[in-house]
Amino acid sequence: MVIIPIITYFIVFFCVLLIGAFAGFFSEKSGTVNIAIDGMMIIGATFYGLLGQQIQNPSMWMQLFLLPFSATLTALFAVLHGFITIKLKGNHIISGVAMNLLAVAISVIFIKIFGVNQQKFNSPVNELTVGADIQNDWTNIISFKLFLTLAMIVVIYIVFKKSRWGLHFAAVGENPHAAAAAGINVNKIKWIGVLISGFIAGLAGGIYFQYATSTFVGNVGGLGFLSLIILIMGRWKTLPIVGAALLFSFLYSLSINIGTGTGVFEALRDYSNIIYISPYLITLIVLAISSKRDFAPKFLGIPYDKSLK
Repeated sequence: MVIIPIITYFIVFFCVLLIGAFAGFFSEKSGTVNIAIDGMMIIGATFYGLLGQQIQNPSMWMQLFLLPFSATLTALFAVLHGFITIKLKGNHIISGVAMNLLAVAISVIFIKIFGVNQQKFNSPVNELTVGADIQNDWTNIISFKLFLTLAMIVVIYIVFKKSRWGLHFAAVGENPHAAAAAGINVNKIKWIGVLISGFIAGLAGGIYFQYATSTFVGNVGGLGFLSLIILIMGRWKTLPIVGAALLFSFLYSLSINIGTGTGVFEALRDYSNIIYISPYLITLIVLAISSKRDFAPKFLGIPYDKSLK
C-alpha cells in the first residue's frame, strides 16, 4: 500500500526534525545561537549506536535506556559550546561551526575504533513500536518516538506560554540586562538553555540512528541544519515550528518515496530532486518576504556582560 511508506518516513523525519528544532529553540530563546544542532545530533546518534552495539540486546525496550543515555552524553558535549559562548563570550557562529566539525571527527574516530570492519555500528536494537514490521504494518506508525514528540509539543508549549520559567527564558533572550535587574540569573538561564538544547538534540540523533542503523557513517544527512531552518521559518514560536516541521517532513518523505521509482512513483522518479529541494526554496521565499521583520530574540548571539547596562 503506497500510503504506508509515505506516512512511515513522514513520522520518522517529523520526529527528528521537530525535536532538532526544539533543541535550537531552547538555546536561542535564551540568547545563545546554536548552529551546532547537527553536530550534537551526530554525537547522540554515535553514542546510541555504540552502546547498542556493545549491549547486543535486540529488545525494543532498550530504546528507553539508549535514548536518555545518548542524550545525556550529548548534553555534556554541549557544555563546550556553553563554555565558549557564555563563559568566554566567544562568537556563537564560530563556536557552532567548530562543534559541528568536532562532532564529525569524534563520530568517525569511534566508528573506526569500535565499528564493524571500521565502517559502521552494528546495533540490533529494534524500533519500539506497536507492530513488528515498520514498512508494512500500520501499527508501526504508533511508536515511542511519536509519543515522545507529541509530549514535547505539549510540554514546550505550556512551558513557554504559561510558566514563569518559560518567561525567564524569553526575558533573557530579549533583554538580559532588564532580566538581571528583575532578579533573574541570566547566565544560569543561558546554561540551562544550552544543556537542554544538547540533551534534546541527542534525542533527535538517537532517533535518527534507530532509523539509519548500519547506514550511519558519522553524519545525519544535514538534518540538524534543516531543523535550524524550521526554527527560523517557525519564527521561534512553538506552533509555527510544528507547522514548518510538518511541511518539511511531508516533502522529505515524498521525495524519498518518489526517488525509489517503484509502483505509482515510477513516472515521477526524475522529479524527486525537485521535491527534495522544495523545503529550502520555500524557506528562501518566506525569508525574502519577511526579511524586513526580525522575529529572533533581540539579544540572540550577543554576549552578555553584566558590567554593561
